Amino acid sequence: MPKDYLKAMEPKKRQQLPKEVVNLRNDFFAKNNWPTNDELHALHDMIAQQPGCTFYSFKKLQHWLEERQKKLKLDFNLFEALQSCLQACPDPTYSMMVCWAETLHLAPVQIFAMVGEIQKMQQNMYAAGPAVV
Repeated sequence: MPKDYLKAMEPKKRQQLPKEVVNLRNDFFAKNNWPTNDELHALHDMIAQQPGCTFYSFKKLQHWLEERQKKLKLDFNLFEALQSCLQACPDPTYSMMVCWAETLHLAPVQIFAMVGEIQKMQQNMYAAGPAVV
């Protein structure tokens, strides 16, 4: 058999992002679990500019983000429960959030992240003004 044919039959090695880029992506996610499409495009642009990262498509970044979000187990019912807590107490103390974590059977760090995201979403809604009907 020709060498080219055998080479084509070999499994392709999976391309991996450099450690610095993985750290960049992880840092971004740690600060923003639910980015807008524009924010995600901006991150992809930063990644694609790094040496050896031209293979990394926007679709791959979206898939990675979806998997990370699943791992956080931020389901809608839990999010709603936490929003209710925040309506009752919009500026919770550390000990209140720890109590919410125990009540909702989550790690405090998950509650801190979710509270931050909900507050960010609320700020964005207020900044946008009332909806035009």
